[in-house]
Amino acid sequence: DTVREGNLSPPGPTGAQGGNETVAIEEGRNSQGRIQAQKAVQGEVAGRIRQAGALLDGVEEKINKMDEALTGIVKHYPPFPPGSKERVQHLESFSAFRKEIERLTFPPDPFSESAMEKKSGDTGSPVPQFSFPKMEDLRIPELSVGPSEATDEEIEIALGSLAKAKGLVEEKRQALQNGAEKISTRTDSYPEAGFDIRPMDEDTAIEESQNVESFLKGIGSSLTQSAKSLAELLE
Repeated sequence: DTVREGNLSPPGPTGAQGGNETVAIEEGRNSQGRIQAQKAVQGEVAGRIRQAGALLDGVEEKINKMDEALTGIVKHYPPFPPGSKERVQHLESFSAFRKEIERLTFPPDPFSESAMEKKSGDTGSPVPQFSFPKMEDLRIPELSVGPSEATDEEIEIALGSLAKAKGLVEEKRQALQNGAEKISTRTDSYPEAGFDIRPMDEDTAIEESQNVESFLKGIGSSLTQSAKSLAELLE
């Protein structure tokens, strides 16, 4: 009986070991809390990315409609003569979509440093500033309808500006994708300097690697899908 009772107690002192384990647990909790705060902010940014992508899609759609309206004038055979009903309708359609773009209200930069750093304490390399393509950036000219109706030359110039505007929207979309990719790599899985936390186990490391790989593949698809992939990565 004495032997069996003795076997119930682990050999050697236990005080120091218990103290180390308590410190490790507390440090782990602090680290996990910081990581969760970062992910919460990144989830908010993912929503902003989706919104920005939808706005870019809307601008691009309106530019395409404007292009169709003007192309319908210059490509029609025989050409619509000045003052004709069809020509006026196409010019009015162009003007209507142009006004829709002018009335758009754009939100702040989805990668605002105030959102990424002040809320999460993230001090990683900053994401380049993003700006939405406003009418002054697109430089699409107005075309007159009525007595001083736009000439064929003015319409051709406007078509050229629409082509450049499409290129600018595509540049903005690429910038948004690049920013989303950079945000995805800023998920800091390690605590601040001074903490001594054991590295993640092999299974966790593989899972994290697969998550990042999956997101980066999403960058190659549409912007909306990229933002969706980012949101899934942060879940």
